[in-house]
Amino acid sequence: MSEKPHIIITSSRFLNPVFSEYRKSHDTEGMWQSMTDEEVEQKAVLFSGLWEREKGLILGGITEALGLHFLENIICAYVVSGQQGGFSDPIVISSHLSDEKFVDVLLHELTHRLLQYHVEEINTHAITKKLFANVENPSTKAHIMINAVEQYLFLEVFRDAARLQRNINYMLPYPALNLHGIS
Repeated sequence: MSEKPHIIITSSRFLNPVFSEYRKSHDTEGMWQSMTDEEVEQKAVLFSGLWEREKGLILGGITEALGLHFLENIICAYVVSGQQGGFSDPIVISSHLSDEKFVDVLLHELTHRLLQYHVEEINTHAITKKLFANVENPSTKAHIMINAVEQYLFLEVFRDAARLQRNINYMLPYPALNLHGIS
């Protein structure tokens, strides 16, 4: 098993309509517009090319920062129209993301995935419970380690403070996830 998995970024003609219907049913303002399967496929191809340029630095940076290795040789990341942002198991990411944001969301979800599969070795819940006892929101606690890894990658690996700031700005509408500067 390799330390760095092969990440396959793909659309799914099965998942896309499921997520689109879910999103449409929860759109109280009637503003959300689904992408066609063809548009989602085009975004998946574009996102795959963007990932290829940065995958070595990201996978190396995540594993170096955490001292862990991926337990999977292949990880699929599904691009769908109805998802906002992303989630990690399975990895599903919105086709509506900007090109520059996609790779950062994938980095975020891969970090979740790596930590999730090593919970016996690095119990982030116990660590954050002890170090951040004043933080009550479980989603916030779950993201403390993720944000620390993101900050390390943006500042130490990419040496790109502007990218860190873009990530912070992207998270502003989601207070439970925007933890930069938490004490």
